[in-house]
Amino acid sequence: MKKVLLATSALFLTAGVASAELSFSGKADAGVFKNGNGAAAADDHYSVYTGIDINIKASTTTDNGMTISAATDMGAGSILDAADKELDAQTDDLTAPEVKIGFNGVTIELESEGVDDYYDGDLENYDIGVSGSFGGLSYGIALETQKGTASDYSATVGYSVAGVSL
Repeated sequence: MKKVLLATSALFLTAGVASAELSFSGKADAGVFKNGNGAAAADDHYSVYTGIDINIKASTTTDNGMTISAATDMGAGSILDAADKELDAQTDDLTAPEVKIGFNGVTIELESEGVDDYYDGDLENYDIGVSGSFGGLSYGIALETQKGTASDYSATVGYSVAGVSL
């Protein structure tokens, strides 16, 4: 009787454990890259590069519809960024993960020095982001938790009605 009760209790305790989808992606790159402005200049030279970038993501949806995801990456060497004509150095260790929580049209993003600003997306030095929409109204605010930075927050508000967006 005690063995049956113990097994039933263990089954009950593990029934509430959530599972998450885990995915891996990435790329490896190697080649020769010409540094310089393209014209024959004294500072032009060729560089041999090798690199690897590995991305890891976990996500789940709870019973009440809340979505939770965490993502990080690691790598080594350099990967060619052909659009910007430069080599992008890859970190050699796991970076702090980006965590996103979504529920009822609201998304909360947490990442130390990794949340984009809501002005033009050029700055990635915010720590907390809250965004969402309801009806024709959309909003977003990015917050910096460290005092003494150039900007403590970045915000946006938009409204759409009858085909007109403000």
